[in-house]
Amino acid sequence: MIATLFFMAVSVSYAQTIPSPHWPLDSVVNGAVKSFTVQGDQNYDEPSTFTWTVYGGRLFFDEELTQPAGDGSTVTLLGDSVSNTTQIWVIWDVFTVPVDYGYIYLSEVSADSCQKDVLDQTKYQGLNIKVKAPPNVRFLSPETLTCSNEEGVIVEIEIDGFAPFELKYSYDGTVIDWHVEPGEMIDSDFDGKENNLILVVDDYTGTTVDKVYQFELLEASSEGVFGEIQTYPTHTVYAFVQPDAPVITELWTEVTQGTSKLMTLDDPGVDVDTWFWEFYSADNSLYWEFSSSSQSFANINFNFPPGDYYLISYFQSQNGCFSLTDTLDMVVYPEPYISFADSSDHAMGCSSVSIDPDDSFEFVVDYQGALSYDFSYAVYDYNNTLLGEFDVDFVTVRNPIITIPNDFFNEELPQINRTWKVVITSARNGEGVDVEILDGTLPGGRDQRNIVIHPKPIIIDDIDFEN
Repeated sequence: MIATLFFMAVSVSYAQTIPSPHWPLDSVVNGAVKSFTVQGDQNYDEPSTFTWTVYGGRLFFDEELTQPAGDGSTVTLLGDSVSNTTQIWVIWDVFTVPVDYGYIYLSEVSADSCQKDVLDQTKYQGLNIKVKAPPNVRFLSPETLTCSNEEGVIVEIEIDGFAPFELKYSYDGTVIDWHVEPGEMIDSDFDGKENNLILVVDDYTGTTVDKVYQFELLEASSEGVFGEIQTYPTHTVYAFVQPDAPVITELWTEVTQGTSKLMTLDDPGVDVDTWFWEFYSADNSLYWEFSSSSQSFANINFNFPPGDYYLISYFQSQNGCFSLTDTLDMVVYPEPYISFADSSDHAMGCSSVSIDPDDSFEFVVDYQGALSYDFSYAVYDYNNTLLGEFDVDFVTVRNPIITIPNDFFNEELPQINRTWKVVITSARNGEGVDVEILDGTLPGGRDQRNIVIHPKPIIIDDIDFEN
């Protein structure tokens, strides 16, 4: 590139500042080679003598930089004999910081030794030069791990340099050229500097097989000056299939408030790094959570308000992907209780007859609490003599029916109604929690139902034939 310096025909009465803030400003890339040409005074047949001075670069007579000029910072040379022009080459490679400011200027002495006074501001013609570093580039990290349930990831490139510049990279073997303009770089890593470019990978969402995407930085240059490809020169995106959910063992779906349960998994998953458990109420409020990298089970103390909840379990695999979740609906019940149902009243019947062996009495039980449960009941005769105790095991309904065969004989004299009774004596639910028997300490309470047995009728008078 050739830069031309023009003489200004303006005269002033004070010495010029070197470098002058009034000189035009140009910019170059650190390491760039630039040519500067100036035409001198045209009023003489003989060429002038020109003195070049540079700061921030080194002077050469040729573009290939094989012939140093002067001491590299200043040189005096004779102009062209035909047009009285002078040309110099500069490589701008002195600065080591990303941005610095240099300058180049020259002065002219004519063939008959005329030159401008030092108080003439136009004695020195120059350019202020902004020297920018070439674009060194790198990926911010060597790899990105993502999963099939994610919508896309960005691959971040960091640039130590300034646009415009040329970037060349490969994407799965395809070479891509990117002319980066000012304004395209952003601050994607939030370090306060707009020195990033991003590449987006988003075609793996929902994939059923693992995928790999490979990027490689090949070149970065500005004005023909190549920057360095620094660490990291490559970046790999691994898109893994989201793992299937673990499977919660459906042993406890109803629990009693305050009890502890060991929640396990029928299927813990594959290549698990960490298991996660979360317990939510029906309105999606989180009540409890737990994670572990060493155990797939969790012990939960259900000391939560009674109500509907759900338990979820999932895991993070060793490749960083989170699995789908498994959900178990659960109900937390208060302390359980049992009694006879209010709708199931006392019973009445006749003294047993052998011709009706199916004669029986039915009573409905009311249980409230977590299923399942066992309970026992006893039958007493009218003398309060225990006739038998009976166990009902593994009940999974809240209103079971007790059937009492009518083998009660009321044959004693006097012929009066006599009362048998059925009493709930004990109960325990499937968690091992003792079930409260309502009115269990009170006679004739909700834990008891009576069976009143009438005596058989006996005709004791003769038939009256009077008529």
